[in-house]
Amino acid sequence: MAIPGMTAMAMGFFVLSRADTRNALTLAAIAIGVGNGMTAGLVQVLAQDLAPPPPDTAPFIGLWSTLSYLGTLAGPLVAGSAAQLAGVSRAAQLISVLGVWGAGWMMCFVPETLARRKK
Repeated sequence: MAIPGMTAMAMGFFVLSRADTRNALTLAAIAIGVGNGMTAGLVQVLAQDLAPPPPDTAPFIGLWSTLSYLGTLAGPLVAGSAAQLAGVSRAAQLISVLGVWGAGWMMCFVPETLARRKK
């Protein structure tokens, strides 16, 4: 659900950048909310799926969480700086582009973690 969720949020931010009516703003909010719901918990699930076996699990999860929280800290700073420098519409467009880029990056570089049983 990561790639569809990230794509939905990216589309929502793009619509937000062009919103000039209440309906457009509502559509943007719905797309962003649906995408957020689809990706809720994704970072921690990926951490658990990609973690090495014990005794290395805890240090891996700790480092993963630290990097995740750094991203949580940096996101609003990047978006706020972009809004300050170029305006809210351009900042929403930047977030949209980053969302599409992130979905593509995940598609290419993050391995499938679902283990399927052989028949």
